[in-house]
Amino acid sequence: MKDLAQLMAVTVKSAQQIQDAQAEAYALHQWGKLYHHTQQLSQAQKLTQKSLNIARQLQAEDIIAQSAWQVGQLYKEQGDRFVRRADKFVWLFWWGCIALDYFMVCDRL
Repeated sequence: MKDLAQLMAVTVKSAQQIQDAQAEAYALHQWGKLYHHTQQLSQAQKLTQKSLNIARQLQAEDIIAQSAWQVGQLYKEQGDRFVRRADKFVWLFWWGCIALDYFMVCDRL
């Protein structure tokens, strides 16, 4: 796995050096796919999102489709963690609103 990841890093760097954005986007997608396969989901997410961003700029529909699908799968697999985090923020926001209302009422007394 380590050798493959290093090879993918070299591939991305080579695509950047020759200024081939489509090759870079495809290499990033494949690198993200490798990390996805090994359950390194955070790293897979970063690489695949970068691939998707480049592909969108190029309007490379084949890479957009592949990377968008993979990003969706990664969000789906990480869903529980994201839902818990979102619930926590909603809870904090709600309590912040209650505290603000309390201070507004106390200020009027």
